Amino acid sequence: MKRIVVKFGGTSVMDAERITRAAGIIAGLKQNGTDLIVVVSAMGHTTDHLIDLAQKLQVKPNGRELDLLLATGEQAAAALMTMALEEQGVKARSFTGAGAGILTGTIFGNAKIEDVQSEVLELCLQSNVVPVVAGFQGISEDGEITTLGRGGSDTTAIALAAALHAERCDIYTDVNGVYTADPRIATNAFKLDALCYNEMLEMAKHGAQVLNARAVEIARDKSVSVRVRSTFRPSDEGTLIGRVPSKFTDYTGIGTDTKSAFVRVSLNPPRSNAKNYMRIFRRDRSHRKNKLVSVLASAHINFEVGCTFDTISHELDLCIDKSDLEKSVELLRQNLRTGEELFVDLGLARVSIISQEMNSTCEIDSVCSLSKSNIPIRFLVRTPKRLSIFVPANRKTEAVNLLHEKLERVRLSA
Repeated sequence: MKRIVVKFGGTSVMDAERITRAAGIIAGLKQNGTDLIVVVSAMGHTTDHLIDLAQKLQVKPNGRELDLLLATGEQAAAALMTMALEEQGVKARSFTGAGAGILTGTIFGNAKIEDVQSEVLELCLQSNVVPVVAGFQGISEDGEITTLGRGGSDTTAIALAAALHAERCDIYTDVNGVYTADPRIATNAFKLDALCYNEMLEMAKHGAQVLNARAVEIARDKSVSVRVRSTFRPSDEGTLIGRVPSKFTDYTGIGTDTKSAFVRVSLNPPRSNAKNYMRIFRRDRSHRKNKLVSVLASAHINFEVGCTFDTISHELDLCIDKSDLEKSVELLRQNLRTGEELFVDLGLARVSIISQEMNSTCEIDSVCSLSKSNIPIRFLVRTPKRLSIFVPANRKTEAVNLLHEKLERVRLSA
């Protein structure tokens, strides 16, 4: 019998009407003789509301207590979904992450799934009962409830699909697939029928919000096929993510986010005794950059090193996740030498061009297009499969549309 894991969440399961709609999709699949495992995430903005409430009571909430609190959002959604399924004649039973056998590491707020003991879920399936699992959570080896970080319900669903040898994992959301850019921003963005794992991983890491990056890594490593589909258009095939050949040469898509800060460390020498200092500086500036980068890496900070057009090599430019910014700035300040300065800019947006193989022509054309439109480029990060361009946040929409239009013209003329 065909076996599928289906995941519902976000704003798609935010009220009774939408829970009922999702239950109807599940009931229809069940009637077709499919074994189903359902994963849900919290309703609407429940997680944000709980975090806000916790921060009003404790400036930096205790990690253990926060995880215990946040896990309740998915548990409520699982119970409600089970009630909706039973109302439609589908036998169902809800489970917490722990009850479903999801074993994690011990890091509160960002635990990793280490094992899935799926025996209880297998028993449900053998009894023709649909298990409804609360996503985003598990239990550590010492019996503590842990959460998996933002988008963790995707991770739960794909991990269960791998453990239960499901044919695929369907992620139901508000959009009917993965687009070449955020359709709320890019007016001419279009849906992609299929993506290989690595393309989706780059998209997930750099702005595509339909799938969590860690979930994509598990899907790739465990060879789990994934479909991103719409709760509102369930008959649409959506976007398939799996071991499929790439159809694109110039670019796959454009991601955008404002989750990163631009941090610049000026390594310029002090004015006093500049001549002697400069002689030393020329010799060891590479060492200084490596030293500061090593400081961040040793602290497990999430960052990237980039380059700019408007500075000489006396400066180290970094892209640092805002969640790590406070810790990063403190570490960098502790390791600055006399005459070195630190500058932070929080007002930038990252616009990332994703490609199977980033080429210099695409980079030059993209940069020239933005420059001709007087969109300031503050910072670049280059990788073999991505070019990230940092622009003022208030020019994000303009930059995305300009680049998408430009790259589509290149693609169509090829």
